[in-house]
Amino acid sequence: MTDPTNREERPQPSSDRSIRRRPFLGTVGAFGLAAGLAGRVGADDAEWPSPDDSYYGELVDELSQLDIAPGEFVYADNEADTHEAYDLAGEHEDLADRESLDVSDDDVPFAEATRIEVGELEDGSVDPWGVNFQATVDDRGVSVDDTLLGVAYLRNPGTGGSTADVTYKTTDADNEAENYVLNGGVAAGQEWERYFFPINFQTSGDSGEWWTEFWVGIEGQTVDIGGLALLDFGQDVDANELPSWDDEIDLEDGWEEDADARIQEHRTADLTVSVADADGDAVDADVALEMQDHEFTFGTAVDAPRLQEDDSDAEQYREHIPELFNGTVLENQHKWRFFEDNQDLADDATDWILEQDLDIRGHACLWSSRDSNSIPEDVEDAMDEGDAEYVAERSLEHIETIIEHYGDDIEHWDVVNEAVHETEMTQLIDGEDVDPVEAPILEEWYETATEVAPEGVAIDVNDYNVLSGPYEGTRDDYERQIDFLVDADGVDLGGIGLQSHFSRGEQLTPGEIMDALDRYAEAGDGAALRITEFDMADPNWLEEDKADFFHWFLKTFFSHPKAADFLMWGFWDDEHWQDDAPLFDADWNPKPTHDVYTDLVFEEWWTDETGETDADGTFDVTAFLGEYELTVDTGDGEIATSFSLEEPTDESIEIVLVDIDVRGSGQGNGRVPVHIHAGDAFDPADVDYDTVRFGNPDLVTAGDGSDVVHLPGGGGNGRGNRSQLVHFDGPSSELEDVAMVTGRTTDGDIIVGFDRL
Repeated sequence: MTDPTNREERPQPSSDRSIRRRPFLGTVGAFGLAAGLAGRVGADDAEWPSPDDSYYGELVDELSQLDIAPGEFVYADNEADTHEAYDLAGEHEDLADRESLDVSDDDVPFAEATRIEVGELEDGSVDPWGVNFQATVDDRGVSVDDTLLGVAYLRNPGTGGSTADVTYKTTDADNEAENYVLNGGVAAGQEWERYFFPINFQTSGDSGEWWTEFWVGIEGQTVDIGGLALLDFGQDVDANELPSWDDEIDLEDGWEEDADARIQEHRTADLTVSVADADGDAVDADVALEMQDHEFTFGTAVDAPRLQEDDSDAEQYREHIPELFNGTVLENQHKWRFFEDNQDLADDATDWILEQDLDIRGHACLWSSRDSNSIPEDVEDAMDEGDAEYVAERSLEHIETIIEHYGDDIEHWDVVNEAVHETEMTQLIDGEDVDPVEAPILEEWYETATEVAPEGVAIDVNDYNVLSGPYEGTRDDYERQIDFLVDADGVDLGGIGLQSHFSRGEQLTPGEIMDALDRYAEAGDGAALRITEFDMADPNWLEEDKADFFHWFLKTFFSHPKAADFLMWGFWDDEHWQDDAPLFDADWNPKPTHDVYTDLVFEEWWTDETGETDADGTFDVTAFLGEYELTVDTGDGEIATSFSLEEPTDESIEIVLVDIDVRGSGQGNGRVPVHIHAGDAFDPADVDYDTVRFGNPDLVTAGDGSDVVHLPGGGGNGRGNRSQLVHFDGPSSELEDVAMVTGRTTDGDIIVGFDRL
């Protein structure tokens, strides 16, 4: 990791409680726009539809005041027929009951509403998308970059909790996993509230092949839905010009001050550099402290094939990795099938990363995901045949093989990736009724990994939806998995991986982030917390808003005492699984998040300090934990040394300026005799002569020169003697005008001496 240069300055994101999004319309009252919008220029009213439906008429009156092109109603030009188009759907629709709701006594402008009551799954798990309120669009198709606006009133009538978790979604049949709503996640309160949902479609769909829906499948909740409408603006309006319910995210008061205080407590050390002569008297010296790397891991996923390509993009890719990061993970090549199919590529990529002096985490020994091409063909065949014994034997052998193959070159291993979600191998081995997060084979996999892992190589868990979003049931399962492994005999759980793939609707406030981290830290019983796959891939999330979220997310995570690693799942759009990486677009243009990242990692949390020793010969500084180069100039010469600050404790470096007397040039027998003289506070007998170097100052500073070739007396002239004679190799010393000796005492103090020849 090096300090990137030539970066444009970017103002720090606001630390105010509210992060602004777009012009606020989401909490406008049930009738009419806010006064501040009155008088805005609008499109020709005649071009807007003129529905007979009074509720739709009021919507048109409101929207036509905006400076946007008119839209058309989808489904129907009246509330009743639009509402009738929606029906229950989803894998667990049988859990839900729907009934018509009379709102005539409610102070609302609409007349049609539905109440949906969602029951609970037998196993108590949560499936937020298992129950949907869905309507297919049969009267028109949709194209890439079309803009639409969904409208709905939502509430939780007071049963099943104080809020109801709802997600508004739109997509097409060929891309069911996608959601093109700018911000669909809602926690509906107990009063009716209107929500505008801007939509920017990213694919095309024929009539009958695309739809809108509400995910209401949080078990045990009741949701009231009314006032439904959908307007189509084609490509005449930018989705960001439309009203949105989510104008701001309320950040907790004082969150940043609290995070900064935790960072000072857990991520810095107080360092004292003392410079004195051999008599213990203070020495005036210039001190320069330059940070080289963080103790904390800031990393990225790396694509192994890209490393081997020979073009300008690959060259930039290889340059940016060690420039911006000190840790990595291979995106695919350490996965089971990839490793066995092409071990040479996996090894070459691992070697390249290690040559850059970067850490690397192993991802992953096992991943029971057929769709990800992570299971060897023979194992998949055995799974198809129900051969549990073969799958168990092969999986245990592979854990042992890959961990032993890389040894301590790997910092930590994801032993079983996504054990909460990908359960096929687990259930094949231990039966379909097994609890996947407490399965006997899961314990055996982790016991094997613990047994074969070298000392210092951590054994981790890793999963998704365990931090991002409102997936409380997944968090519960993950916590149970952690508890299970912590309590298991023979398992040493070293790290808790939190994948952290965020969308716009899955943002967390700093307080919510800290609560989740505290929860996992307590369950982990000392295990490190790692963000393993961070990204913000969402085409409907403005880059400036992503940068704001990134600022508070990274600062909050870095402040947690158990946090150890933060890895992005790629940093460049052209090498990202969703073509939407945090730092660079496909043409290597930095995104706003790039500047937030570099400002925090290489400026706000980076220590470069210069100064002079005070009257006591000391130089005090608070420095971020990491690796450093220290240069001290005493006037007679400079001494440079490297050291690490690894813990947030008080640290000191003692430098003793000693007198030396060079008594020869090395001619004759090739040795240079040097006297190292004692003082009132320094005894040459205390020097660890295995650490001593001598010669031209440039050589010695670089770690070269001559070591000790002869020490008369076999280790010193005796305690209390006024000098120690030491012989060095003349040719290796390359002496010219000045000689320098440096080394350490047995207590670790640095000694340095100069003699002008």
